[in-house]
Amino acid sequence: PVFKLYKGGLNRACTNLCVFDPSWLNTQEILPGEVMNFDPLMELIEKENDLRVNLERMKNEYLIREDHRHHLGKWMNYVMTNQDKRPYGKIQIAESIPSKAYKQLFLDSEHKYYIPEGINPTKFDVYSAFTDLISHDKRDILSVAEKTLMLNELINVD
Repeated sequence: PVFKLYKGGLNRACTNLCVFDPSWLNTQEILPGEVMNFDPLMELIEKENDLRVNLERMKNEYLIREDHRHHLGKWMNYVMTNQDKRPYGKIQIAESIPSKAYKQLFLDSEHKYYIPEGINPTKFDVYSAFTDLISHDKRDILSVAEKTLMLNELINVD
């Protein structure tokens, strides 16, 4: 068993978790008879918070809408070929997540993350659709921070 300490941001409007920096995550093994070390908590609190900078950057970077099928392929390839290997196991974004995010962004005009025809989505739009699915997945509440970290690579994959 492990316990995790992490620093992130929670979008107040949708309660999606944002974690951008791998150093914002601290995991430790829980050992019988040993006291858990909470010293890293102060280190996390004191780390520079570049959350706003990352979000603003993503809001100003656009994907070309006409390439949406190409984006889906890149996202699918990323989740099928990338894992976050930790001492406590492998963490991987489910293959269903990119297809669900794609549907929200490009097909379901009733969804809150839908981008209308003729408008290029920002990386923030994509990140929001993915973090919504990951942050609210009740089947996996233990690796949300790691999967959110992986999204930084996923949305920037070429």
